[in-house]
Amino acid sequence: MMPPPQGVCFAAVRLVLTVLFAAPAIAQNAAPAPMQLETHAVPFDYHSAVTAVTHQPMAHATRHWQLCAVFPHIKDEYWLSVAWGMAEESRRLGVGLTISETGGYRSVVAQAERLRKCADDGADGGILGTVSYDAPQILAAIKDVSRRIPVVAAVNDVGSWHVAVKVGVSWREMGLHLGAYLARLNPHGSPGKKAVLATGPREAGWVSFLSEGLDAGLANSAITLSDTGWGDTGAQEQLGVAEDLLDRNAVIDYFIGSAPAVEAMVSIARSRPELHGITIAATYYTHAVRRGMMRGRIAAAPFDDPALQGRLAIEYAIRAIEGSVDYRQIGPAIRLATPVDLPPNSALAPAEFRPEFSIP
Repeated sequence: MMPPPQGVCFAAVRLVLTVLFAAPAIAQNAAPAPMQLETHAVPFDYHSAVTAVTHQPMAHATRHWQLCAVFPHIKDEYWLSVAWGMAEESRRLGVGLTISETGGYRSVVAQAERLRKCADDGADGGILGTVSYDAPQILAAIKDVSRRIPVVAAVNDVGSWHVAVKVGVSWREMGLHLGAYLARLNPHGSPGKKAVLATGPREAGWVSFLSEGLDAGLANSAITLSDTGWGDTGAQEQLGVAEDLLDRNAVIDYFIGSAPAVEAMVSIARSRPELHGITIAATYYTHAVRRGMMRGRIAAAPFDDPALQGRLAIEYAIRAIEGSVDYRQIGPAIRLATPVDLPPNSALAPAEFRPEFSIP
């Protein structure tokens, strides 16, 4: 990814940067092969029963629709993979796409304004990776914009019934997958272990859901989650969270954290021999987590296929515009990635993917 222009500070000024992707004049004719996805018995309720479905992707859009997506940020490689998936699917289906990011998870007002601007600027459909599950400004913006264009909630859950479709996975299940895996390694009755968690900011909805699932997964284990640190999911912020947790906890057996936090922890542990025995696990999967696993430094991470979620968000935005929505809630199945069971490298944005940024 290209660096931001000189002098731009994401966290301080929360500039809205726009990534433009040109779509071809004619979409490809052949649709991808059917794929296995998951939906829920009650739309928008991630606690309801999960059903496996065979999904046949669209072959093409009926028109060159213009889509507008709003992200929390692209400071984390996770969202870069989401952006890549969106870019690839927009090209395949023959639609235009603009992606804006609002600088981080403390940009509620900026996100609400940016979503409204999508509709004001003439987009046919909006896609929102929300910074908050229930912030009144976000919910009001979704309600207002959905009267003019369909809005798809992508990746992060949001407490609105006005979105046309939710594309994503349960972040509670993400935490549960990881917690259950660690519990199998440390069952109740085995020697006690101490864990700490470095996660996103408190106000981000996925953070509480993930923590709830992690707690449930660890409930019947010998692992005690003794401390948690919160911060925006940029590299610098998560480095600070990791260092604070290490300062507050003299003895740690497990360091569990966001992708930027575990990347920072790998670097810290490399230079501090007393930390070499700590097991590191990530709460989601990125390029850095993959590299850490390949080098034997990161033990596990739940994988929710962020690039595929990006592709699905594009397709379902088109379906919402064209009136062909089949499932109002859909996403990939979660799997656990480990050093001996890595997702394919093609599941993440390739190294040559370089969005071009502009400041509107």
